Amino acid sequence: MELFSAKTDDAWARDVAPTFVRKGNVSEEHEIRAVNWEFNAWGGEVDGLYASWEKDNAFAKYFAEIYGYPVYDAAPFVLEGGSIHSDGEGTVMVTESCLLSAGRNPKLSKEEIEQRLKQYLGAKKVLWLPRGIYQDETNEHVDNVCAFLRPGEVVLAWTDNREDPQYALSAESLAYLEQETDAKGRKLVIHKLPIPDIPVCITSEELAGYTFEAGEDEREAGERLAASYVNFYFSNDAVVMPVFGGENEESDRRAVALMQEWNKDRRVIPVYARDILVGGGNIHCITQQIPL
Repeated sequence: MELFSAKTDDAWARDVAPTFVRKGNVSEEHEIRAVNWEFNAWGGEVDGLYASWEKDNAFAKYFAEIYGYPVYDAAPFVLEGGSIHSDGEGTVMVTESCLLSAGRNPKLSKEEIEQRLKQYLGAKKVLWLPRGIYQDETNEHVDNVCAFLRPGEVVLAWTDNREDPQYALSAESLAYLEQETDAKGRKLVIHKLPIPDIPVCITSEELAGYTFEAGEDEREAGERLAASYVNFYFSNDAVVMPVFGGENEESDRRAVALMQEWNKDRRVIPVYARDILVGGGNIHCITQQIPL
């Protein structure tokens, strides 16, 4: 393990670190390069979450250069790592609510944004889910609602409770995915991963220990948080996934069991992640992998 220190405005490595791409198969001679996106705190002056993001925006290029990775500079195209999810075989998933939001690339059409994704990520097909997780303040990043388990197979955050605001959002994405294929023409296998049965809400005690910077979007006690078990991280042989404890312990056990059933070749490692969630993200949001 190597520790790396750098100045940033916030903690979300997924969104401010480089997105790494690989040319060639891992079993062959290959090259790793870094993509440096423009970062504007999830919406800039339109609906960004804090007023100053210069250090975050500079981090990706700085990290790549320190470790000697060639850099593709994608600026001024605004993107965060949590807003894309790839199967590694040419298919990339995004949400319309995020990538088409007014605070990111308002001068680009949907078709032009898709072309940028194909250009920098080597994607052959982009799947545009309509929405993400209710109350996700990133304009609903895809990494909180839907993820590839492997090529041709996805997990979708779900609820059977039609009274829950998430139901309509997930149902719309399910209907879309059921009609789509991936870049290789395969129909997708879709696994429904239930969200916590009890909405996870921030408490006044948690708020008492939270410091808001000038211009930062403040939270209120009782506010529902964007809790989802889909915000997990794949390591080489494991799945590190969030759990929330308390009154959702049964929901946690169910989610872990389902993920283990769908990933028999990996260890599923649950990590209590409520404190990360209170900050606005989760396990996938605070990590960023570098391919070998």
